Amino acid sequence: MIADYVSLNPQYMMRMFKKETGESILVYVTNRRMEMAKEMLLKTDWPIERITEQVGYFSTAHFGKLFKKLEGISPGQYRKEHR
Repeated sequence: MIADYVSLNPQYMMRMFKKETGESILVYVTNRRMEMAKEMLLKTDWPIERITEQVGYFSTAHFGKLFKKLEGISPGQYRKEHR
Protein backbone atom coordinates (compact mmCIF):
# COMPACT_ATOMS: atom_id res chain seq x y z
CA MET A 1 0.00 0.00 0.00
CA ILE A 2 2.79 2.41 0.85
CA ALA A 3 4.56 1.74 -2.45
CA ASP A 4 1.34 2.34 -4.36
CA TYR A 5 0.75 5.56 -2.47
CA VAL A 6 4.16 6.93 -3.44
CA SER A 7 4.08 5.34 -6.93
CA LEU A 8 7.14 3.12 -6.46
CA ASN A 9 7.86 -0.51 -7.13
CA PRO A 10 7.36 -2.30 -3.76
CA GLN A 11 10.70 -4.15 -3.86
CA TYR A 12 12.60 -1.00 -4.80
CA MET A 13 10.89 0.98 -2.06
CA MET A 14 11.67 -1.68 0.56
CA ARG A 15 15.35 -1.77 -0.47
CA MET A 16 15.65 2.00 -0.40
CA PHE A 17 13.89 2.25 2.97
CA LYS A 18 16.23 -0.30 4.51
CA LYS A 19 19.26 1.39 2.97
CA GLU A 20 18.24 4.76 4.41
CA THR A 21 17.02 3.65 7.85
CA GLY A 22 18.87 0.41 8.49
CA GLU A 23 15.63 -1.45 9.20
CA SER A 24 12.78 -2.94 7.20
CA ILE A 25 9.47 -1.12 6.88
CA LEU A 26 7.78 -3.77 9.01
CA VAL A 27 10.33 -3.38 11.83
CA TYR A 28 10.08 0.41 11.59
CA VAL A 29 6.27 0.41 11.78
CA THR A 30 6.25 -2.15 14.61
CA ASN A 31 8.74 -0.10 16.62
CA ARG A 32 6.72 3.10 16.13
CA ARG A 33 3.53 1.29 17.21
CA MET A 34 5.25 0.01 20.34
CA GLU A 35 6.55 3.48 21.18
CA MET A 36 3.02 4.83 20.86
CA ALA A 37 1.68 1.99 23.01
CA LYS A 38 4.27 2.63 25.73
CA GLU A 39 3.34 6.30 25.80
CA MET A 40 -0.37 5.44 26.09
CA LEU A 41 0.34 2.93 28.85
CA LEU A 42 2.05 5.63 30.87
CA LYS A 43 -0.14 8.63 30.07
CA THR A 44 -3.63 7.12 30.05
CA ASP A 45 -5.73 4.75 32.12
CA TRP A 46 -7.07 3.11 28.97
CA PRO A 47 -7.43 -0.66 29.09
CA ILE A 48 -4.92 -2.70 27.09
CA GLU A 49 -7.69 -3.59 24.62
CA ARG A 50 -8.20 0.07 23.71
CA ILE A 51 -4.47 0.70 23.37
CA THR A 52 -4.24 -2.38 21.15
CA GLU A 53 -6.84 -0.88 18.81
CA GLN A 54 -5.35 2.62 18.94
CA VAL A 55 -1.95 1.41 17.73
CA GLY A 56 -3.46 -0.63 14.92
CA TYR A 57 -3.64 -4.23 16.13
CA PHE A 58 -6.80 -6.32 16.00
CA SER A 59 -5.82 -8.95 18.57
CA THR A 60 -4.92 -8.06 22.14
CA ALA A 61 -3.25 -11.46 22.49
CA HIS A 62 -1.02 -10.82 19.46
CA PHE A 63 -0.23 -7.30 20.67
CA GLY A 64 0.65 -8.59 24.15
CA LYS A 65 2.89 -11.33 22.78
CA LEU A 66 4.71 -8.92 20.48
CA PHE A 67 5.04 -6.29 23.21
CA LYS A 68 6.55 -8.87 25.58
CA LYS A 69 8.93 -10.12 22.89
CA LEU A 70 10.22 -6.60 22.26
CA GLU A 71 10.13 -5.16 25.79
CA GLY A 72 10.69 -8.27 27.90
CA ILE A 73 7.54 -7.69 29.97
CA SER A 74 3.81 -7.58 29.33
CA PRO A 75 2.02 -4.27 28.68
CA GLY A 76 0.38 -4.46 32.12
CA GLN A 77 3.72 -5.03 33.83
CA TYR A 78 5.25 -2.18 31.82
CA ARG A 79 2.52 0.15 33.03
CA LYS A 80 3.01 -0.90 36.69
CA GLU A 81 6.80 -0.67 36.60
CA HIS A 82 7.15 2.63 34.71
CA ARG A 83 4.43 4.80 36.19
